[in-house]
Amino acid sequence: QGQNVMAILAVDHFRAAYANVSARPVSVEAVGQPATYALGTNIGGRTFTPGTYHAAAGAGVEPAGVSGNAFLRGNESSVFIFQVTGALVLAADTEIVLQWDGTGTGPPVATNVIWQVASYTTLGARATLRGTILCASYISFGAAAKVYGRALAEGYVVIPAGLIDEVYNLVEIAEEEAAAKKPFSPPSPSPSRPPSPPPPNLPPSPPPSPPPSPPR
Repeated sequence: QGQNVMAILAVDHFRAAYANVSARPVSVEAVGQPATYALGTNIGGRTFTPGTYHAAAGAGVEPAGVSGNAFLRGNESSVFIFQVTGALVLAADTEIVLQWDGTGTGPPVATNVIWQVASYTTLGARATLRGTILCASYISFGAAAKVYGRALAEGYVVIPAGLIDEVYNLVEIAEEEAAAKKPFSPPSPSPSRPPSPPPPNLPPSPPPSPPPSPPR
């Protein structure tokens, strides 16, 4: 019963986050950005500045060498939100790259990147996505695909078997290490018997009587 309550709370929190992100207004136009921040059907080879972007249909990253990757350019405080009405598909060997624009103290961080997907999400073999995926349907990973962030779906998440095995192995190793680090506890001493009481004080034995003297 406790697990069911936790699952219900998790779904409620997911739906609240999904609704919050999908209701965000699209960023106003900026120099060098497409009108209304529209994503289009292929975001490969494009560089994005901080803001909220919207795709009326599906969005994808198609392979085309280095130019096939999508670049998010900003600093550690930059926020990128991508609202995808359809599916989000990363082709094999493509990547979402976080680039530093020279301001602040460093490049964008994955925790500030959100992908809100109304349909499904697919990462091809060896594809790399950075950020949090909020997917209304399901998320599937190709061989050696990676997400630096979180992959959350109301439906299900398909993870390659090798990754599941690796997770299990890490759990087993962690359990073994924890067991090895347990402080040594000496065995409890067996209860000792109470000492035997001293023997009672007896009166001293009288000296033996001398034998009677023989008659004269």
